[in-house]
Amino acid sequence: MATRPEQDRVFAESEGNAWFQRNAAALGHGDKDDQVLAMLAQLDPQRLARIGTVCDIGCADGSRLARLRASLPGASRFAGFDASAEAVAAGSTAFQGLELAQGLACEPPVSGPFD
Repeated sequence: MATRPEQDRVFAESEGNAWFQRNAAALGHGDKDDQVLAMLAQLDPQRLARIGTVCDIGCADGSRLARLRASLPGASRFAGFDASAEAVAAGSTAFQGLELAQGLACEPPVSGPFD
């Protein structure tokens, strides 16, 4: 059985990219099935206006962050990180103004408070 650091290494070096390769075509096409976006649509507009910073852990290519940016025009920072370097590279090209980084939740590569 692999130890936790070994699992993290494998995910960061290969499985994160493999997941992205298997799922890239479907990213950004499931707004009606996205539970986060559905929850936001139900919130009071005044409450949404107070959201200034967003962090998506496991953001893939940042497509959800880009949709969140459209839903939260008052927010100023949209950050996310994913184990897949390929996903982060694709998102950095496709979505300008998002702060995307490669990393794992055990050692987040972003800092600061988030709403």
